[in-house]
Amino acid sequence: MNLVTVDSKRRVTLPKELEVKPGQVLGVTVQGDHVEFFPVQVIPMDEFRKVMASVSEEHRAAFERLAK
Repeated sequence: MNLVTVDSKRRVTLPKELEVKPGQVLGVTVQGDHVEFFPVQVIPMDEFRKVMASVSEEHRAAFERLAK
């Protein structure tokens, strides 16, 4: 579990065990007062389009519903 703290200026302090590099993109999940960060991989839009073209119409529709 990767808990964070937020100070009065809304600055976030990440735990030491969450190894991140400057500029790295993090995902976040929030459930009530529980916040968890995790590293994510960013891919170019062209690569994303290739992946989406290879998935079924059912999966593509489900993804588009989630993206809204």
